[in-house]
Amino acid sequence: MIDNAGIWTNNPILISHLNKNFFEERNGIFINFNNEFTYKLFNPENKLNGAFLRIKFNESGTYLKIVGSFRKWYYGEKSLRDFSLNDFIKAIEILSSTLEIPFNLFGLFSISMAEIGLNVRVFEKCSNIINMIVGYKSNCYEPATFRGYKRFKTATFEIKLYDKLNEIIGKKNQSKFIKSAEESKFINENLNKNCLRVELKITKGKNVTKRIGYNSVGELIDNFNDLYLYYWINVQELQFSEIFTSIPIFDPENKSDKEFMDFIKLVGINTLGIEEINRMTSKLKYRGMRAKIKKISENPLVEISTYNKKRFCMNVMGQIVLGLIKSDQTNFAKALVPQLRQSSTYNTI
Repeated sequence: MIDNAGIWTNNPILISHLNKNFFEERNGIFINFNNEFTYKLFNPENKLNGAFLRIKFNESGTYLKIVGSFRKWYYGEKSLRDFSLNDFIKAIEILSSTLEIPFNLFGLFSISMAEIGLNVRVFEKCSNIINMIVGYKSNCYEPATFRGYKRFKTATFEIKLYDKLNEIIGKKNQSKFIKSAEESKFINENLNKNCLRVELKITKGKNVTKRIGYNSVGELIDNFNDLYLYYWINVQELQFSEIFTSIPIFDPENKSDKEFMDFIKLVGINTLGIEEINRMTSKLKYRGMRAKIKKISENPLVEISTYNKKRFCMNVMGQIVLGLIKSDQTNFAKALVPQLRQSSTYNTI
């Protein structure tokens, strides 16, 4: 569940030994970033992983902050795995050991920013789902649409959706960009799959406490599984457009200009709806228009998607349950499912 995060402390008992000499003596694990008080921390148990956490500290040893994707730091940059409770604890154990801070005291670190997300396997193209989503909760969440993802945010909270496989693979599915057998295997296994990343991001420490009820690493570990319910409740606030509940899907590769224009016409027909089409054509002098529209509507090159919010919520619920089972939390999953159903916008899920 946890991905990017910012944690910090100003407790000298925890960090007084973390000075410039400490980091320089451990060169290879810590690498100076861009100034003498910022270092990259690579995972010492996964040295081939290029992901790092950023360590910032002050000269007096009274402040230290750690920022970055804990998920990528632990699993690797190209992993689709999401943190289970057990693996999150292991990641914190590696981090606390590397920084020579006792694990039980590391739990005193405060959380200044938390990103809670899942890679959701969906049965629809991610781009289609992103187009269906038009809002979140209320109009106070400012929308932002960029190529490949959609985001709704306020000053202290945001929810973002994007195609995770496209982010990882991108142009690397072209042979000239593949650098290792591991990359090639990952691409071959996932190239035709649909994986939608859905993230909630909470910023500012007090707001973290307000939204999830706590803001220390120790409390996060103790209440880790509760994040699934928090995530579920917020994901359901996404608003889907009814216009896109039945979407024409067209693959333009090797198609003619006419075939593409017929698809554009079909999108227009689909947007207006059959009742409005019938109302408008009844006023036309030319009586053959309905036959033309019917022919376009029966285009064999176009598939019609019936994906909607209910199916999206079912995919998310399935991913939550699967994540819990994979982390040996089967009993918790069984107890959580009734709560998910009870809090669901769709009581039939």
